[in-house]
Amino acid sequence: MIGSLRTLGVLNAAIWFGSAASMVLFASPSLHSAAMLTLLGPKHYPYFSDAITQILLTRWFHWQIVFGVIALIHFFGERLYFGQTAIKFPPGLLMALLGIMLLDGTLIQSRCQRYLPAQIAVNLSAEAKARSTASFHAWDTAGAFAHVLLAVGLGLYVLRLSQSFDRRAA
Repeated sequence: MIGSLRTLGVLNAAIWFGSAASMVLFASPSLHSAAMLTLLGPKHYPYFSDAITQILLTRWFHWQIVFGVIALIHFFGERLYFGQTAIKFPPGLLMALLGIMLLDGTLIQSRCQRYLPAQIAVNLSAEAKARSTASFHAWDTAGAFAHVLLAVGLGLYVLRLSQSFDRRAA
């Protein structure tokens, strides 16, 4: 039983890490690349590459929630299996990862989605569009920083789980 639970926990953490790493290293940079500029053209590139990124990030966030819930179930399942009280607070790394994920998916991405359409709104002045663009880029930069933090933290989380897997299996 505990072997299956540990395997599920490590597998979940590895997939969670893989999704974060692929978003940071491949998906986001590809959507803001010279190839995307060539595909969309200079007129449509800035807005549509950001809009496509927002669509991907929304879907990615939903999967992040699934992985985070499985990680919490795994944590509490192991605590219960080993006879420890499940009331204690989860470890700091897992809570930090969940916090970053929720902060990014709720606050940062909602701000990006609010400011993105205003960049091309026909009923706004050039000054309002410029403010919206600046706000979008500030929130987008915060989101990119959160994604890198999440990917690095998840790499550490996978290492921690796999090391605890080896220690407890012995």
